[in-house]
Amino acid sequence: MPNNNLGLFLETTSILDVPEKDFYVKLAQVIGDIEKAVNLKDTGIYSLDEFVCGKTFFPSNLLPGWATTNANNIPRQIWRKEFLIALVGGLPAGNTPIPHNLGINPPIQSIWSMTDIYGTTNDIINRVYLPLQYNGPLGGIALSVDANNININCTVAFPTYQLTYITLEYLKQ
Repeated sequence: MPNNNLGLFLETTSILDVPEKDFYVKLAQVIGDIEKAVNLKDTGIYSLDEFVCGKTFFPSNLLPGWATTNANNIPRQIWRKEFLIALVGGLPAGNTPIPHNLGINPPIQSIWSMTDIYGTTNDIINRVYLPLQYNGPLGGIALSVDANNININCTVAFPTYQLTYITLEYLKQ
């Protein structure tokens, strides 16, 4: 597999035109390339359970506590957890805290860091969909995460936006 920054794309046709004594070595390399590509692709599964999504983050020894676990310069795995929030009456004005329980079961390690926080909210009556973060003519919605909660902060009430999907992606030691 070539070492480049274009992604994990494999040849669509692998021709093993090698002498017989080298055939199994070349075959093992092709299979190894397939294994690496499959294992490193982002998983298109959005589950309510925490799981490793296939994304990796650069190695880092910059944060306290990471140096001992990452002494071999190994890329860090990204974990993903999806949240489905159904609110009768829609999103109210102000802050709506949603417990994320990342430290509950099993307990998340003492060091964790968000890499991506995103979502959408759905107006199930008018079939209008807004990204989170949103700042527009209807008002504003901000999304943040603290040690215990996902916080949905609305500048005004969004009464018809009753279904919200939020995705957290994070590193943990």
